[in-house]
Amino acid sequence: MKVPEDKEIDKEQQHNMFNLQKIDDDIKILQDNMQLYAPIGDQAKVVIFFSLIVMFYVSWMFTLMLLAGINSLVIFNMCYEMRANEMLKEQAKIKHELYEFEKKTMNLNGNEFNKSTKKFDAINN
Repeated sequence: MKVPEDKEIDKEQQHNMFNLQKIDDDIKILQDNMQLYAPIGDQAKVVIFFSLIVMFYVSWMFTLMLLAGINSLVIFNMCYEMRANEMLKEQAKIKHELYEFEKKTMNLNGNEFNKSTKKFDAINN
């Protein structure tokens, strides 16, 4: 709400803009809804469990294949994530080593390292 510079907000407009009682009522409604719908997660677990039971009854081999496939995907993902983290650490180490090497070689060539710009400036003699 934009207020013109020559006018001030009167008390009623200010009360309407910052009605704490209304905000408090809205928070209470949200809390009641969260208490009402919190068991949805438990309901989903029950549905998954009974779905697995029905799948096992219909085709136990298919159900076991499905569970084995899910487990293999989880294991593959864990291994891939560990390898990806190792690669990121190796990349950071190589970048640091290259930075240090560049810093040493540029100093040998008569350049000066500027810490503020993190670049090498030629020394003017």
